[in-house]
Formats: sequence, C-alpha cells, structure tokens
Amino acid sequence: MKNANITVTIENDSLVIVRKRYRNASYLSARATVKCSERKLPPIDSCLNCVRVPADVKLLAHGKYCTLVNPANGRFVDVLVDGASDTAAGQIDLTAFVAESVGANAGDELILCDQNSSNFGSVKLQKMDAIKNDSIALPPTAAVVALLQDFCLFEIINPLTNDSIFVRSKYVKVDAALKPDEIRINQKQRNMLSDNIPTRLTEQQWDEIRKDETVNAAIKQALTRSYTKDKGCHTINVPIDEMEHEVKLSLRSFMRERFGESLIVRPVLESFHYEKKPSLYRRMCNLYVGKSVLSLNCRRPHECDENADIVRMTENNMRFLGIGPMDKVVIQYKEKTVSCHVLPFCDEKFAYTNTPSVIELSIGIPAHVRRKLGVTDIQSSVKVNRDTAFIFKSSFNEQLVPLILTLLSLRFFEDIAWYFSVLLLLVLVPIVMYITLSSKRNMCGR
Repeated sequence: MKNANITVTIENDSLVIVRKRYRNASYLSARATVKCSERKLPPIDSCLNCVRVPADVKLLAHGKYCTLVNPANGRFVDVLVDGASDTAAGQIDLTAFVAESVGANAGDELILCDQNSSNFGSVKLQKMDAIKNDSIALPPTAAVVALLQDFCLFEIINPLTNDSIFVRSKYVKVDAALKPDEIRINQKQRNMLSDNIPTRLTEQQWDEIRKDETVNAAIKQALTRSYTKDKGCHTINVPIDEMEHEVKLSLRSFMRERFGESLIVRPVLESFHYEKKPSLYRRMCNLYVGKSVLSLNCRRPHECDENADIVRMTENNMRFLGIGPMDKVVIQYKEKTVSCHVLPFCDEKFAYTNTPSVIELSIGIPAHVRRKLGVTDIQSSVKVNRDTAFIFKSSFNEQLVPLILTLLSLRFFEDIAWYFSVLLLLVLVPIVMYITLSSKRNMCGR
C-alpha cells in the first residue's frame, strides 16, 4: 500500500524499498513472479488480505506472511498466503482489497516476496520497570538493530492465532541479556495475542489432538468443553479470561508443547523512515486536555452500529480514557487515523456479533470504519486516543462567552486602552482555559 511516497522498486535484480533518499535492499526478497487471475477471492474468515497461490509456489515459502508488490507502480501490501487451492500454475488469486491496494488487474505481473522478519521461539515476561510503556525487548542481533534504524513501527504476530499488535520503534528496547530467539512482552500484550490459546482450531489440528494418545483425558475434556464445532473448524466458546484457571493453564501448556510458542516481529513497510506527526493544533489540544491512549483488539460492533460512525468500548476503558458516551476517540491503525463517537458495549450484544473474546481488551469498529483505516483482519489491534481536539472545542464553546464577559466586567479593564485590553484577553483566555481543563487532564489513566 503506497503511503508517504514509499514504494518498492527493482534495482540490480533486488527489491528495494524507497522513500526519498532512503533505500533498503535487504528486507524483501522475491519468491515468485505470478500473474493476477481473473477471479476474485472472497475474504477468508474475515481476513481481507489473503491470497491463494499454486502449491509449488507455496512450497517456496519461508512463512505464510509475505508482501505482494506490483512492479509497474511500486505499490505493495502485506498478505497472508494460502496454498490449499486450485489456482492455475503461475497465477495468484486476490481478494478485492488486495487487488485495489496494489492497483492490479487480471493478467498483471506481480511479485510475491519473502520478508526478512525476525522469529522468536521463547517468549518471556517483560521486566517490571518496562511494563508501563507497553514496550518490548529484543536481542541485540544485527538484523534487529538494522530494522530499528530503518522503520518506525513494528508488528508482532502470533502465527498460531494470527493475532497481532503494533509497537513504535521508541518502545522497542534491545536487551543484551536475551538470547537470539528470546523476546520479552508484558502480560497484557500476551493476552492481546491470545496467550498461545487459539480462538480457532482447524479440523486437522482437532483430529490430531483427539487421536494423540499422549494427551491425557483431562486435557481432552477441557478442549471439548472449551471449543464448539462450526464451519470447517472448532471455535472457542468462552473468553480466555473467563476460563477456569486450571483449564487455561492446561490448554496453554498443551498448545505450547503441541504447536510450539513463537512470535514474529516484522516492520510495517509504510513506516520506512516515516512517522506521521500530529498537527500543531492537535499538539496544542493534547497539551491542554492531556493525552490518554489504549491498545485494543479490533472486534465487530453491535449490529445496529454498522452504518454509523460509532465504536463500542467497555465503560471501564471509557473511564480510563476520561471520556463519556458520545465523546469522540481517535483510532489509529499503522499511520491512518479516524475519529468516531463512542458508546459502551452491551455484553450480550458483543457476544452475539463476536467469537468469545476478552471484552476489556476489545473495541467494536464498524466495517466501513475498518476499511478507512485499512484494517484487514478483526484480529488486528489499534491504538485508541481520546479526541483531545473534540474535548477542547466542546469546553471552549461552553466557556468562551462567560469567560470573556467575566474578564471584561472587571474594573481593571476600564482604565486601560482598548487594544491593551484585547491583548490581555488574548493572554488570559489561554491561561484560564488551561486551568479550567485541569479536571480533564486528571481524568485519564495515561
């Protein structure tokens, strides 16, 4: 996806990420050149960025997370590769979202690229002094250091569940004590990545578990109670935070032994030497009102919200942000932002429109808002900021006239020139506004 003039070009048979004078020729490598087929692939399990390739191309994969590049225009998009299809040799099936993102039509040649991402097989808990900022710790390998120099935003993916979260480069710390395959994240981040308990098990995974004689009866019973069969898979039927503690520990331990525990850290290509900065007005509003930010998992809203610019959060999260019903929040996904009104979740309606999830870690976003943001999967995470500009304007409108009338009624202004009175008002109004908004600044968790 083209962003801030970031493109991918071919130079000396290498794929080069380009933005102005900056270049990176080491992150992407060509896996195969394919032609866009005529048929459009429907979203697979709500995922808009899936592609299907022939089995021989899939065998070349170093992983299922790749980048698709259109060499004709330099546009690109991250994709999830599915090889179980009847796709013709040398062709690729795209969803409408992917085709639009790279500007591809039937017959166009595209390049499927492997990413030089980092894989970590040992997940450790974050140190106490680094928990508050939602930072992560990585080992000081050459690949990690090189990526931190080139990119401003990173995505962490749990390949077992496909859940992902985003972390700014300033919150990615290098820890010399970590081994090359170790990563540190905090407990909230683990929960947002489903803590190695997948919300869905494929039929093949389910059969393997049920037939495995090494799995004891207690774990099999826990699996049977916790998962329900639906179309082509088994879906978890109770939120992870509501599971019995023993069941949760048993499932987590079993999944780690059976499928392994790993995380993938990859840079967001759109952030190559680029980070969106807030406007001067937004920075002023942040100063006066105070920022308050949460990371939440993207989920579906209530059915009645699908045609509205309204998102849903829990009342606790609204209190954390220091906002009330119908206030506005700014939702950020990668470098895109959208401002929406917010209402509290209804627990029953949330369960009706979503697979069982931790509601305190969720935000319900309508499909058309997700499309504006470029969210391709409801298992992604977003940053949620209270809209300080909305709060500032609301307070300003409510207080401006009474404030000016109060200041003008003071006898002090009667004995000075009118232009000096105006100058004093221009100085006093911002000061008084800052003082009156102190209650808003105090109404936030961070």
